[in-house]
Amino acid sequence: MLVLERFHLVLSRVERDDIEIIRQGRNAEHVRRMHRHQAPITPAQQEAWFARIDNEWNYFFVIHHRGRKVGVVYVAEFTPQMATSNCGVFVWDHDALGSRVPLMAILTVLDFFFFDLQGGGTSSVVLRSNTAALRMNEFFGFAFEDGPEADLVRVSMDRARYLAHRDRLLAFARRAVKDPAAFSLRLRGAPSPRLFDVINDRLRAAVAPVDAAVVER
Repeated sequence: MLVLERFHLVLSRVERDDIEIIRQGRNAEHVRRMHRHQAPITPAQQEAWFARIDNEWNYFFVIHHRGRKVGVVYVAEFTPQMATSNCGVFVWDHDALGSRVPLMAILTVLDFFFFDLQGGGTSSVVLRSNTAALRMNEFFGFAFEDGPEADLVRVSMDRARYLAHRDRLLAFARRAVKDPAAFSLRLRGAPSPRLFDVINDRLRAAVAPVDAAVVER
């Protein structure tokens, strides 16, 4: 398992034991209506999804907040050399949805993959009717353009654009979180063929034993 800890959140990479609670959360009406695919997801479809994403090219994380699993944040469908990907977040827990949790979760994964690991960029499509998601993407500094269909907006961020906004985003995080001890990234896990080599190298470089590795910056 790969775990990122920052901003009082724990992001644990999705494992098989997580997929049923994710399916139930994704099927919640307030989550489904914000996605292109709005039909309820079956257990068989969820198993097929997990089989498709359980590899080094896809990084889906369960968001843990105050001891509860509240949503999922992801950077996925990487191309070789981490050139491009897509990203997103969905939160089924109503208390977390109405807080800064989604923002902090997205900032954690963007900063890890596009600052620490120097990934190339990311893009996604968002429903035009999903005004909350569009406002969130605008806050992060994503570029907007027409999507492949009239009801979709494409949002994109390359590494240079992210770095141009990074100081502003981290300043926001400092004001929001306030606890200096929560600002450093803590990385835990064991090397695996399901991880990029650069992540495995970070884990191996940790001074602590691998199963309790902590890397801070």
